[in-house]
Amino acid sequence: MNTIYNQASVTIVAAAGESASYGLPGVGQRPRMIPSKFTLGGRTWMFRRRLIKHRVDETKWSTRGWTYQEAVFSRRCVIFTDDQVLYQCGCMTCAEESIEDVSTSEREGFPIFERMADRDSNPRQDLPRGRRFMRDLEAYSKRELSYDSDVLRAMEGVFGFYAQLQPSVEQYWGLTLRWIGCKISIQGSEDYDLARSKHDDIVGALLWAMLWEPSWSKIQDIQTGLVKRSGFPTWSWAAWKVEVRWSYLTNLEHLEKNFKTPLFVETTAGGIVEPNDKFARSLASGKSCGGLGLSHILRITTKVVDLPFIERTPYRPTILYNSSASYPHIQKGQHWVTKDERSHEANWTHFLVEKNIGAGRGLVWPLDLTHGGVTSSSDLAFDTDTDTIKPRPLTLRCIVIGHDRGMIVQSRNGICKRVGLLRFEGGFFENGRVLGDGYGYHDDREIWPWTASVPSRDLRDHFPGVERTVRLG
Repeated sequence: MNTIYNQASVTIVAAAGESASYGLPGVGQRPRMIPSKFTLGGRTWMFRRRLIKHRVDETKWSTRGWTYQEAVFSRRCVIFTDDQVLYQCGCMTCAEESIEDVSTSEREGFPIFERMADRDSNPRQDLPRGRRFMRDLEAYSKRELSYDSDVLRAMEGVFGFYAQLQPSVEQYWGLTLRWIGCKISIQGSEDYDLARSKHDDIVGALLWAMLWEPSWSKIQDIQTGLVKRSGFPTWSWAAWKVEVRWSYLTNLEHLEKNFKTPLFVETTAGGIVEPNDKFARSLASGKSCGGLGLSHILRITTKVVDLPFIERTPYRPTILYNSSASYPHIQKGQHWVTKDERSHEANWTHFLVEKNIGAGRGLVWPLDLTHGGVTSSSDLAFDTDTDTIKPRPLTLRCIVIGHDRGMIVQSRNGICKRVGLLRFEGGFFENGRVLGDGYGYHDDREIWPWTASVPSRDLRDHFPGVERTVRLG
């Protein structure tokens, strides 16, 4: 589809209505709403409307997964809305309601959507185009699909575009296999020079790409949880109906001294294949994983730590800028889970690992839950039918897949399924409070002097693990 849209002289975008059968307003039988305006004293007056980009963003067309490629690959777009026609190309963005002459409709800073071709005009030519890969995935993950099975198919044009770049960015089940495709830095080209030098580190890039997180942009996502797509591996964002995000790799030592562990892909015939440069390039052939004889099961040999998780009421921070503010309302992270549809703070819980260091004090590691909401509690075998939070610990397995984070999994029929992520650096707690001001700006030793005597906050120093081979699906 990238070739079709890119080579077309113009793409007609049907952005009006709720379905594909709505038609083009002003064409045929579909009427359109004419914006009100009048002339007084030689001047034309009209109601000032919001930016056309914002109006298009709110259309049903902008929420459809299949139209993402239509937006980013088309060279010129004529966009039909209910009340007017819009136009965008590489030189201008304009609308019928604009009074200015067309010659003044320059593309300043408000394109309706960013096109792939626009990225060539970036003055920072030293930065590779592949660096946008994860941002495209983040933008696409906001969209909806009628059929879950289309989640990767609707991005095949984008995947094909990145695979033919130099340096190339191939993907496996929607995750990049090249460091160039990761969100390395917002700085200069030096960081990407390092990423280029690691171009053949397929395993390292894949492991880091697996550290995606739900963005939780909507509170209802936290309350109701996520819906899983069947037929996709839980380690891929494609398995979950949620907007996702990746953090920037701000610690470049983690790239320079990339995390290494044996990782193989299981084949449909029962064998294993090493993810290397040849493996990555084979995925750019256009054949499906099944056609290449590849399954979605990963076989990883790494340190494994079995951790006792408990469910408890949220800790409160030691300092709040607004003393009347509720901590759960300020910081609703991925590990927050509501026990019913109300958002009152008493109904919020989280899952965590605690290590006591004295009476009522110690270290805590919260779980960043992949599938939040009530359903997650039942999946984790926690009691959600009563208002009583049970302190009974539940043992979950943490597999180390990075320098600073691990993936929390549950095993079913010999296959480990992703539950969430956990950062190895813990926080301090004392008498139901955690150190912090709600924004993370504090000095632990000034508030609680006893924290200075704790030699390590790394979970692996308190819960030693063993090396195992796990099958992740």
